[in-house]
Amino acid sequence: MSLVLAVIRRISIFGALLLVAYTAPGEADPRSTFTKGTLILFVPTKDGLLVAADSRSNVNFGDTNPSYCDRASKIIPLKNHSRAVITVAGTDKSDPSSGGKLRDPCTYIQSAVPLFDTPKIVSEYLDAKNGEITKAIFHELEAYVLRKIRAVEAKRPKTLVNGEDGSFATVALGHYIPEENLSLVATFTVRILNHGNAAIADSSWTEYHLSTNWEVRAIGDGAGLLQGLIGNESPGVLGRYLVDYAQYKHQFSAVGDVAGDMGAKVAMDLMEAGKILSEHGLHTVGGPTHIFILDREHPQPSALQ
Repeated sequence: MSLVLAVIRRISIFGALLLVAYTAPGEADPRSTFTKGTLILFVPTKDGLLVAADSRSNVNFGDTNPSYCDRASKIIPLKNHSRAVITVAGTDKSDPSSGGKLRDPCTYIQSAVPLFDTPKIVSEYLDAKNGEITKAIFHELEAYVLRKIRAVEAKRPKTLVNGEDGSFATVALGHYIPEENLSLVATFTVRILNHGNAAIADSSWTEYHLSTNWEVRAIGDGAGLLQGLIGNESPGVLGRYLVDYAQYKHQFSAVGDVAGDMGAKVAMDLMEAGKILSEHGLHTVGGPTHIFILDREHPQPSALQ
């Protein structure tokens, strides 16, 4: 994997999402003061699974336009499972009394207490499971997250309700099994509707063997920004936003065709495009890119910088 590391060091990289909403006592309802956005990429290769994320957290203080902090770590290695990470894209609302009236977003994020800490809840649940992470365990996790959300809603009705479409969080698991040359990407989205009921949507469990058709999986609102580009065949459009992806998109057929360094170039290229597109919108994708490789060589996910 030294070649992958060399590629990462040569490329200018940046970053996707953790969201915190804050409203001081007496101000507007915190349920109306959130923003969304993120970009997290999963790139299966013959050398392992690459996971990339930006580092921007958007904060809305209720009385200003959303500001942001570019210090978020959105890729969380599991402690008790080798070659496994989780990521969460969504809105993380905080207790209005926990952060004071701090106006520096980075300081506020460090001090605010989330009303529902999705990354912590998910990682602790999976780390409590022994052995392999199976599809059954992942579905049990979905049910567990729903129970935890419903418990919060029972105590504080409609606290976590999140807009018309109800999008609250998308959880993704990345896992590499070297004995099978298998990259696994599993996801589910939690929606909380206006009446406060929570439900699971868009649950998926995708196994990438070396013979599987190659693709890049993207989650978060920033993923929508890339869909038009990824499916666009116009050389002018692709050449403006994407260089390495445009070069490789027709060269790769199966996961086994993609070397780790090529996958790293594609991930960085797509991240850069996501940042450029975001600058024309809500500025929700940005900051340094964090990228991990889950591979045969390293039992624990290895951060590439």
